[in-house]
Amino acid sequence: VFGARPLDLDEAEDFPAAAVSAGREHFVAIRQDGATLLSWGGSNEFGQTGQGSDRVGLGPCTLRQFALQPGVRVRSVACGQDHVLALTERGEVFAWGDNMSGQLGRSAKSSSSSAHAPLRVDAGAIRGLPVREIAAGTHHSMALGL
Repeated sequence: VFGARPLDLDEAEDFPAAAVSAGREHFVAIRQDGATLLSWGGSNEFGQTGQGSDRVGLGPCTLRQFALQPGVRVRSVACGQDHVLALTERGEVFAWGDNMSGQLGRSAKSSSSSAHAPLRVDAGAIRGLPVREIAAGTHHSMALGL
């Protein structure tokens, strides 16, 4: 994605990462304490970096830290082709990015086919069910409940 060009790592200098996941042209890392995520990418066309609608576009998206919600700690992340899932310590799932196939757990027929910032998944079979594991593929997402 970035070729031989080095990344500007100022944003990541004090970011001890516990885990990282990669999609087609985006990356998400979890801080060791789970309080924040660090995301970046070669493209943010669908908001897959989760950095908000002001950062959506086809060009490179620089490093940025953000929290899902105050006090919410992330246990794991899974990147699909153009979307991301995040699993919290409480077993909640948040999703953002491309939703053309409903991979964010929302109807693909909604007014917006993508989410540019993390949204809590509260639909279908996982409504109210604590989740233990998540996985993301090209145009699909999986959640394993208790």
